[in-house]
Amino acid sequence: MFFVLAVLFALGVYIADPSIYAKMLSLAPFPAHRYPLAVMLFLVGLVVFLAIVSVGVVRHWRWVFWLVLVAMGASVLQVPAAILQFAGVLPDPYPVW
Repeated sequence: MFFVLAVLFALGVYIADPSIYAKMLSLAPFPAHRYPLAVMLFLVGLVVFLAIVSVGVVRHWRWVFWLVLVAMGASVLQVPAAILQFAGVLPDPYPVW
C-alpha cells in the first residue's frame, strides 16, 4: 500500500508542477517544455524501482531486504551533511522557510 501511495504522490506532483523535479535534479529551466525529458525519465525510473521493490516484498526476495537495509543505513550520512550545512561549509539546497 505504501508503494502505491508513493507512486500516486510522485505522479500527482509531476502532473501538478514538474518544475519541482527539475529543481531537485538541478536542471536548467525549460520554458518550451512543460514536461522535460530528463524529469520524465527520472519519474519512470522511480516508478520502476518502486515496482521492483514492491514485487520483491510480496515474493520475499532476500536481496530486496539487503537493498532496503543499505539504503536506510546510508541515511546516517545525512547527519554530518546537515552539520556542515548549518556550519556554512555546504550550501543548503532548501529554502529558509
